[in-house]
Amino acid sequence: MNPQIDSPLPSSQTSGDQLKVDDPSAKEFCATLKQFYNNERLADATIRCGSQEFKVHAIVVSTHSEFFYKAFCGQWKESKDGKTVTLEEVEVDVVKAMIQFMYHFDYNCPEGVSTLLFDVKVYSIADRYIIPSLKDYALAKVENAFDLSPDPAIFPTNLLLTVSSEVYSSTPESDRGLRDVVAEAFHKNLNRLENSATFRTTLHEIPGLAVDLIYFKPKPKSYVRVIRHGLLPGFDCSCFLYRGT
Repeated sequence: MNPQIDSPLPSSQTSGDQLKVDDPSAKEFCATLKQFYNNERLADATIRCGSQEFKVHAIVVSTHSEFFYKAFCGQWKESKDGKTVTLEEVEVDVVKAMIQFMYHFDYNCPEGVSTLLFDVKVYSIADRYIIPSLKDYALAKVENAFDLSPDPAIFPTNLLLTVSSEVYSSTPESDRGLRDVVAEAFHKNLNRLENSATFRTTLHEIPGLAVDLIYFKPKPKSYVRVIRHGLLPGFDCSCFLYRGT
């Protein structure tokens, strides 16, 4: 039986006097943290995906993720060569983005890849490995892709269909985050999609999308999320940390 591991992280919300990301001390900390990304200096753990290995710092990835906290705190079996976690059935580029976010609070999309589709995949991996801050961040990126467009109808039909397929195949029905965003995007574009044979085929293949479109109701938005400098406005450092139990 695995021993119970008590978390050294606070389980309650921090008080209002916490540092904000725009405070000089917080900026300095974030700038220093970035230097340890993809850097073996002081690295004490490994995340393996396929044939690629990423050297990481257990304390950094554990503060973001309950999954990695449990993996690196001894509740799960470690490899003989140290703290190593192997991730199955995920793309290397998406894993790289996940790790980059843990140090930069932002991530890059690979060249030649649809940014929108990549953000959807990042959202999925954040859900799988319990990284709520990354999940919220990827969702905000997808929302911005639609909200900041001068004309939502400019999104190619094939892209909308590809994104919807990825969303509905990689998220549970109970997770309304991306599903509601996709349903709204389709609702805005129904006039140009209703005569598309590909769209009709998609509805047959993804019944969940068809149901969501039937019951879709536009939600009033009090603001449009805008991502600046790699951080969402109003977020503080504590928002990005997993508080273990």
